[in-house]
Amino acid sequence: MLTFHRIIRKGWMFLLAFLLTASLFCPTGQPAKAAAPFNGTMMQYFEWYLPDDGTLWTKVANEANNLSSLGITALWLPPAYKGTSRSDVGYGVYDLYDLGEFNQKGTVRTKYGTKAQYLQAIQAAHAAGMQVYADVVFDHKGGADGTEWVDAVEVNPSDRNQEISGTYQIQAWTKFDFPGRGNTYSSFKWRWYHFDGVDWDESRKLNNRIYKPKIEQPHLQIPRHRQSVGLGSRHGKRKL
Repeated sequence: MLTFHRIIRKGWMFLLAFLLTASLFCPTGQPAKAAAPFNGTMMQYFEWYLPDDGTLWTKVANEANNLSSLGITALWLPPAYKGTSRSDVGYGVYDLYDLGEFNQKGTVRTKYGTKAQYLQAIQAAHAAGMQVYADVVFDHKGGADGTEWVDAVEVNPSDRNQEISGTYQIQAWTKFDFPGRGNTYSSFKWRWYHFDGVDWDESRKLNNRIYKPKIEQPHLQIPRHRQSVGLGSRHGKRKL
């Protein structure tokens, strides 16, 4: 015979089991649908012809809350590092470690502002609930600090695996010493053997040429990582 307490206990157990089962279904008796995936809106907050006034990072910080209220959930920002000049959009990559902090290429700030302003813009966007993505180019460089004499061959511009000349010396802009930054953040210096192609010979000044440095020199320790100078690039966005 069930006692009163046993009846109450079994009643609660039955009610709990019923509620757990019911929670898996909608009122119609159909299985509950999973929550819809997040479908955010990213805004590209730059374009090629922005003025060279160094104010973009400040504008991002000032507009962050307003952009978030309009439904923007992520910002795509332009390259923040030092280019070949103050007006460089960011695709003429000079120094990836200089975000507008060092006096290089005739300027401290980049086209968009200083490093401090850049960090403030990112912080403001995050505080407003937005993600930030940085546009970055890793595989070409420009604005070298000096030239080097390099053994090279010309290659077919449409097929860079096809050599179309014998080996001869060219004067290539492949020497990157970053005198304004020195060894801050990195002591690495770029030299000709870090590159797999250049598009200018300073000694001849001929247009429409692509040169491939010859690296069959066993006395050199050639790093595996190589880039192109002044050639077409591959770039992407990196989340900050």
